[in-house]
Amino acid sequence: MLVGDLDSITSPEGARQVAGLFPGATYLEVPNVGHVTALGDYSRCVSDIAVAFVADAAVGDTSCLATEYPEVRTVEAFPLRLADVVPATGAAEHPGRVARAVTDTVGDVFPRWLSAIGVDGVGLRGGRFTSTGLDQVRFRLTGLRYVTDLRVNGSMSWDRATGAIAAEVRFTGAASGRLTVSWSDYDTHAVANVSGTVDGEAVDLTLPAP
Repeated sequence: MLVGDLDSITSPEGARQVAGLFPGATYLEVPNVGHVTALGDYSRCVSDIAVAFVADAAVGDTSCLATEYPEVRTVEAFPLRLADVVPATGAAEHPGRVARAVTDTVGDVFPRWLSAIGVDGVGLRGGRFTSTGLDQVRFRLTGLRYVTDLRVNGSMSWDRATGAIAAEVRFTGAASGRLTVSWSDYDTHAVANVSGTVDGEAVDLTLPAP
C-alpha cells in the first residue's frame, strides 16, 4: 500500500485502514508527497519499489523513502508590493529585497504549472508564462508579477530528471536589472544562487530556494 503523507484525496489514515484489511500487507507512507506516488516519479524511488513488487511479489529495499523526497517549500505570506518583501540576507536591503522578489516570482511558476490544465499560466499578480516539454521543460516569462510593482521577463529551464532549474530574467518597475537564478529542486533545504545587477548594483548571493 503506497500513499503520500500529504495526500488530501485518499488520506494516509484511510490507506492504513485499507491495508489492515489485507493479511500480510505492507504499508508505505511516502514523505513530502501528495496524491500520486509512483507515477511521474522522476527520482525513481517509489517507482522502482512498485516495479520490483510487480516483478518479485515482494517489497524490497525501501530506504530511499527516508532521503529521496525533499521537504515542500512554502512561503509565510504573499507580499503585495516590493516594499513588503523580506530582503535576502547577505545583501544590502534594496538589492536583497529585489533578489528575493525575483526568485519568488520564478519559483511561483512551478506550482502553477503543475496544477494547470495545459502549458500556459498566469502570475500571482499578473503577466503570463508559456512552456514546452514535459521532461525537459522550458518556460517563457512575460511581464510576470509576483508583486504588483515588479514585472519579470525572460526564460527558464527545468530538468525534471535531475531537478536542475536555471532562469535568466530581466525586470522593470520598482527596480530594474538582470538576474540569473539557479537551484536544484530535489535538494533537501535547497539553496538558490542569484547573481546579476539591481539598479546598476552588482548582486551575488544565496538564499533559500522558493
